[in-house]
Amino acid sequence: MRKNLNKLATLALSGMMVMSMAMPAFAFDSKELTIPFTKKLYVDGETLAPQTAFDFTIEAGPGSTEWEYETATGTSKVTTKAGLAGGVKVKKKAVFEPQPGSAEKFGKKEANSDYRYFASDAEFEVVDSVFAPATVDYGTYEYILKEVNSGYEGVVYSKSEYKIMVMKYHAVDPVDNVDKDHIIAKVVRTKLGNTINLTEEQKKKALSEKVTGITNNYGNPTPPPNPDIPPVTPPGDEDHPNDSTHVVTIKKKVTGNASNKSQDFEFEVFVVPASVTAVTDSKREMYAVLDEDGATALSGKAITASTQAEYAVRTAAYKFTFKAKDGKGIKITGLTKGDKVYVKEVNGAGYVMTAGEDKTNYATTGDLTTGTRLDELAAVTNYETSFNVHKNQAAVEIKNDKDNVTPTGIVMNVAPYALMLAVAGGLGVVFVNRKKEEE
Repeated sequence: MRKNLNKLATLALSGMMVMSMAMPAFAFDSKELTIPFTKKLYVDGETLAPQTAFDFTIEAGPGSTEWEYETATGTSKVTTKAGLAGGVKVKKKAVFEPQPGSAEKFGKKEANSDYRYFASDAEFEVVDSVFAPATVDYGTYEYILKEVNSGYEGVVYSKSEYKIMVMKYHAVDPVDNVDKDHIIAKVVRTKLGNTINLTEEQKKKALSEKVTGITNNYGNPTPPPNPDIPPVTPPGDEDHPNDSTHVVTIKKKVTGNASNKSQDFEFEVFVVPASVTAVTDSKREMYAVLDEDGATALSGKAITASTQAEYAVRTAAYKFTFKAKDGKGIKITGLTKGDKVYVKEVNGAGYVMTAGEDKTNYATTGDLTTGTRLDELAAVTNYETSFNVHKNQAAVEIKNDKDNVTPTGIVMNVAPYALMLAVAGGLGVVFVNRKKEEE
């Protein structure tokens, strides 16, 4: 009996040991180890969210930095220690994805302003196993945080620099009254990416306050002044430096004395990006489609980017179709300069089709860098045109012209009869004159 009890005790102890090995033991509260970090992306109010994820790098810093921080009673200063290898890691990227059917498809409205933005939470994690050992001294450890410039077309990445300060200390927990180790982790900005339009007080505050996120720009021509992105940073041009996402209006015009202005002309549209750098794996960029005046969104309507090969065989999944009468059309939003737009008219037979834009070099055809203005006087072949949009609010007009055949043929048809009448008249005059002579 005693042997059996001993065996059971041994088995129970072994089981507890196995369980303890299988279940990680944390020296610190899990909430203390988590560092939430929000990515904020300003947009122009007509562009869908980008199809990308923003990543970060975290490296151990050299230490010996004088860091002043706020406490419950005022401020305190510490000299940082060199970061421990692998002590902080990126647990989750900030992921963005277009939602064309959402009520906030063009972003949330910022409080007390007209700015719109998208936001997504990244997450960093202090590694428990690195800081838990008793051999790790109490103090503040320094890490260098950088945003990865992934090269997603149209995004202006932050030029600020950051550090993560990880403080290990020992205190009585006020909740369970247990004397134990704790972790406090804060992100601080150490260099401003922008000083334009910021007051000295704003600059000072930006370098001393705890940072809970980072700001980027995606097509807003005039983003609000902030420490991360200058309001005059490329991409773009000297007129609209931050205007990296564009809207194009495509309208139908019907002319000619034999045209039918009430006819619905059907169009097929493809968008082929020149670059898919930093686009989320197995995902596609999307472009919102609005009606011709931009007031009413076509609910859930969007064009999904295709590849050149998919366009060549006109893959149905990436083909957007619409119909338009004379003076009507659509808007496509969120286009960057590398996005090639293909527009084909399906039922224009019998018309002469031309396509052109109304602003010099807002939309160009041909090669992205060496292409020429989309000339409204140039006829197109196979009822199809293509262009890149380089500036916002481009306007492309697709014109169909049809005239009747000139009436010259009708005149020639009556000419023989006129000739016969003339001959008959002449003969009549001769006959009358001869009759007078005989009398």
